[in-house]
Amino acid sequence: MYWARVIGSARSADTYDARHNFEHLKAIRKSMFANKDSEADALTPFIHTAEPWVLHAEGNNEAALTMQRDMADREDKTGEQVDFPLREMSADLLMETGNPRQALVDYESDLRLNPNRFNGLYGAARAAELAGRPEKARSYYSQVMKMCAGGDSNRPELRRAISFVDTKYRQRFRVEPAQSSSIGVSVRRGQNLNNYRERFGAAA
Repeated sequence: MYWARVIGSARSADTYDARHNFEHLKAIRKSMFANKDSEADALTPFIHTAEPWVLHAEGNNEAALTMQRDMADREDKTGEQVDFPLREMSADLLMETGNPRQALVDYESDLRLNPNRFNGLYGAARAAELAGRPEKARSYYSQVMKMCAGGDSNRPELRRAISFVDTKYRQRFRVEPAQSSSIGVSVRRGQNLNNYRERFGAAA
């Protein structure tokens, strides 16, 4: 819980809460070690992966990126995965610090090992969009849409995916806005996604 609060606070630029929750997490582990709790070591990965985000929240982006990417590099070399997608977290941090091109590289690297992760696919799509790679963005956004097909999700990530693909294909095929909008609504309801993709070429 405190780990999630650290990440959330850092992303919200809440420096105090990010540091406060991080210190609380470390205090819990220290107390567990003092009481010879066998589960104390289990908190170590949470602390290691939270620290770069605290540094980011405090404005020390260079140190944050170095620490995060070093962890991801070590995981790549050893092949030993922890409970966190470290390369994906590296990409998330790169996005937070305004480096979409490098973030795209890291998202794609992680997706080769951990395919079909929603955050990885959406992150790659957004990074590609910001890096000026519209066709690659369309491909990843289409995969996000495919993943959510058949449901009734109203997640903002899905709305953005639909908006991006819808706009690009309306421009490409000169579809009237009203026609395109009705298609978007049916996709948001989890219906006719296959027809949408066949008609506008939004292949996964």
